[in-house]
Amino acid sequence: MLPLALEDYLDDFATKESKQGFRELLSKSNRPVLLREKLIRDERRDPEDKVEPRRDAYLAAGHYVVDHIDLLIAVWVGGPFLIAFS
Repeated sequence: MLPLALEDYLDDFATKESKQGFRELLSKSNRPVLLREKLIRDERRDPEDKVEPRRDAYLAAGHYVVDHIDLLIAVWVGGPFLIAFS
């Protein structure tokens, strides 16, 4: 499941190698779920704001996961974490 359009999502990867690795993993998916088709630059209210549309997209991804699972097992690896409720 991808919270953003593919092009926007790939912006999160720092290197060509990491982008290629992601594309290879995605190609192995039987049914990738794309939650957004529009690019952030085509939809943002403020042309300078990339944070709000990304935050909204990841929130929608969280809602999608909750709506489509019966059980979630999470593992905390000891680092700081933030729990946010809306």
